[in-house]
This record gives sequence, structure tokens and C-alpha cells, in this order.
Amino acid sequence: MAEGEYSLFFLRQPNIRHVFGFEPSEACRTAINKNLSLNGLSEDPRLHLSSAMVGYPAGQGAKTLDGLLNQLGLRVIVKVDVDGAEMDVLRGAKQLIAGSAVRWIIETHTSELERECIVQLQSAGYVTRVIKKAWWRIIFPEVRIAAHRPENHNQWLVAARQTDLVI
Repeated sequence: MAEGEYSLFFLRQPNIRHVFGFEPSEACRTAINKNLSLNGLSEDPRLHLSSAMVGYPAGQGAKTLDGLLNQLGLRVIVKVDVDGAEMDVLRGAKQLIAGSAVRWIIETHTSELERECIVQLQSAGYVTRVIKKAWWRIIFPEVRIAAHRPENHNQWLVAARQTDLVI
């Protein structure tokens, strides 16, 4: 979640019923809470902010997305940014992946993980698309990537079922 920008975006949408955020880093949770407060959203009852990690298997401070199924609505958007644990998140979301109205936005951090995520989602019937880095990153590189990632790979993978695609 970093500083909660996506949570803020979704909380600003009137038709969104729940926003679940998972951030194990206390420093990041502090930044998120400050950002929510600055935007008048710290008391929004739709927000469920947890210090748990999301992955697989559940336990030892980790939750699976499948563990949230009874709290989710019929239409779900899952945004994932877990710095290398993308497949762990997907392994803990088998039932959610099987759902009919789930859309995925996954930030991938290596080309290998990107391929694995694509295979996993396509084998479950999803149409996937990779959104490449912005052209302006050539001029203004993202410094945080180089600092802690072995491969300069930072792209977005989006996935939805063919019936859910908006044309």
C-alpha cells in the first residue's frame, strides 16, 4: 500500500463498498493513516486496514485472500503490490480467482514472476495484459526500484475475464 494512494482513490468512489488494505510495515501504516487523515478518510467505515501480510499459507501474521471471501461483494478489484511475493498472493486466492467478477491489478517485480502470474491467471480463464513502464521513466527513473530490486522490472499486469472486459 506504500502511502495508501490506491486506497484513497477507491474510497473516493461512491459505489465502492469495501476497501481492504494490508501493510505489515508500521512506518508505511503510519504514512497511510496520515494520508487518510489529511484527506478526511481516516474514519471511513468502508476501509479495513490490517497489519497482516497477504500470502500463502495463512498463519504467522499472514492472511490469504480466500480468507476474505465471506466479506467480499460480487464484484471485486484486487490490487497487488507485494515486492516479489505475487505468486504467494495468487496461491492464497484460488477460490477468489475462480470467481466470475474479479479483476486483478498486479505490480510485478521480475520478468519471471510476471510470466508465472500470467500463466496462473490465463489457466483460470483470465485475459491478461502487461502495462509497460511509462516512457518518461527513461528521463525520470524510479529510484526506489534500483535500491532494493535485483532486476529493473516494474510493470503492471491487469487481468479480467473476457465477459468482464469493457470495450
